[in-house]
Amino acid sequence: HLTRPVFMMPTWTWQSVVSLAVPLVIVSLTGQFLPGFAILRASGYHTPTRPVLMTTSLASMLVAFSGGITIVIAAITAALCTG
Repeated sequence: HLTRPVFMMPTWTWQSVVSLAVPLVIVSLTGQFLPGFAILRASGYHTPTRPVLMTTSLASMLVAFSGGITIVIAAITAALCTG
């Protein structure tokens, strides 16, 4: 038999928020945001963290409605820009 694609309407649940969104936020903050700002600060750039965190959080919420991924200050991008 041939396989046919079947459309499944996505649903929102609290379980999905806890099992997907919370770990993504933790990984984004500890794996990208903190090292990225540490690199910037070590290079002499004293960028305020609160406005950057608020802006990237709002952008992440907007792109999440279309299936986008989180938006953060990436550590590797910060390292490339300071070099």
